[in-house]
Amino acid sequence: METNVTYNVLWFDDDFKPISSTENYHEKYKREQFQKKDVAKATDFCIKVEGVWNLEDFEDKIKNYEKYQAVIFDLKGLESNNVSNDDVMHTAYEKIMTLPNIEIFVYSNNIEDPYFGFRVGKLFDKGHAIDKDHRSEPLFKKIREVLDNNLHYYKNHEECLALFNEGILSQDNRPQMDELLIKLVELPNILRNEFTIAIAFITKCFLPK
Repeated sequence: METNVTYNVLWFDDDFKPISSTENYHEKYKREQFQKKDVAKATDFCIKVEGVWNLEDFEDKIKNYEKYQAVIFDLKGLESNNVSNDDVMHTAYEKIMTLPNIEIFVYSNNIEDPYFGFRVGKLFDKGHAIDKDHRSEPLFKKIREVLDNNLHYYKNHEECLALFNEGILSQDNRPQMDELLIKLVELPNILRNEFTIAIAFITKCFLPK
């Protein structure tokens, strides 16, 4: 199901680190291209990206996990004050693996590195691990496809989803909203139409003008 919903995605990659004038040309160019091309491509798919480059910032952002529908991980080069570089991804992954309603993706040049096989294997099988050599378009296509399919009960009720994306309702209330919309499908047409109008009116009263 395709929707016009804008999704919020948290992206953890060391290439979000501010570019320093003292960096060598290769690193500076690589980071500029990542931010100008890979990240900018998200807008073509109605995806809003927030980027972080160290574990401490990631942990701070994920405290408000209800805001995000997906997380993208790089694998290597991630930084932390207290965790070795190769273990940062594992630590961050453990922070979100039990959170509700968040899809996990990997975008890295190291998706075949056996050190990350335990984490990446299942994501790779689901098509959630994308090699950076392919650029970011396949990544965003997959994110869009997965998140749209997760919201099939919200077709024609995107304003209900906006209540969660805008932070007006907590993601903890999503199961109740899902159940409401599932039951709506089972109603006779005349009642369904009246109920749909009522839902739209109520939700729009809560949304920002």
